Amino acid sequence: MKAGKRLTLDYAPLPVWYRRGNWRRGMIWLLLCAFGWPAGHFGPALWHQSKYLSRQQECLDYAAPRDRVVYDDDPAEASRLMKNEGYGPVFVANRSNVPGSWQAPAGALPAPWKTMGGNEAGITFLHHRRSTSGKDRLIAVVAYLADATRRERAVKLDAVAFVPAGWRPGAELKTTGAVYSTGIQVASTGRLRLFSGQADPRDLSHFTIRYELNGKYGLIDGWLRENDELEMSFRDSPPRRTGRNPGQQAFFFGLSNQT
Repeated sequence: MKAGKRLTLDYAPLPVWYRRGNWRRGMIWLLLCAFGWPAGHFGPALWHQSKYLSRQQECLDYAAPRDRVVYDDDPAEASRLMKNEGYGPVFVANRSNVPGSWQAPAGALPAPWKTMGGNEAGITFLHHRRSTSGKDRLIAVVAYLADATRRERAVKLDAVAFVPAGWRPGAELKTTGAVYSTGIQVASTGRLRLFSGQADPRDLSHFTIRYELNGKYGLIDGWLRENDELEMSFRDSPPRRTGRNPGQQAFFFGLSNQT
């Protein structure tokens, strides 16, 4: 080799797929195929599910002032309440004995419950509770009339636990199946008012519902027990009927996954 002559290396020409940015376009195409199809396929469903979960969270976090009346069977006051947004007539299970000129009691219909598809007035408690084993549930308690005659009214409270929905498209609130019922017998000349139930900040499984029966105040305690069992008990002793109804389905289970 002569002095001063520079040694050069001859490289093979670039493959066609690598030239002029072809490899970049190929990678972009692969990424679009990898992520674009799932986004286009699942995106709308996930968007609708996110809206449902947002409404569900409003129910889980719902809290009304403790002095808000959520049930009142005084005819004049019931008529006045039902002129306001968020109230309506409560469900009457047996209308065969209802007097012709009778005014149905007024019950609260919280906006979050309504947006989830619930249309039952008389919601006395709506909030999440957690069992001692850490299960989170949406608890709903509804007051309605099991029967009404000229002599007395049988006011019933049904407590139901719902398993919250997750991110799976189409998933909805699901009831645990059991209903805990308690009730108060009210004379035809008596008056019952129920106030918005309150979640206990110190005991995540506990809630309370305050009531006024013929001018006397009382308190109902409620708990989310293990195995999704619910329990309610009176701190005093008004006329009542109480018990678990494992196979019963409450009348207000019809929530829908609205978009």
